[in-house]
Amino acid sequence: MESDPKRIVREWNREIEAEIRRRDTHQDGPWKIVVWVALGVLWFVALFAVVGLFERLQQ
Repeated sequence: MESDPKRIVREWNREIEAEIRRRDTHQDGPWKIVVWVALGVLWFVALFAVVGLFERLQQ
């Protein structure tokens, strides 16, 4: 008979593999792209705002 810790580890591995398969088959749709584009635009706006602030402070 197998020892109990080995059985538990095998069950955990099966659950982890099943979760990985579920995540791989899950479709995020276009929202993931929309969020990344919005974050990129926000980053550029913040960058230009900081550059503009420094330019105004130097004058």
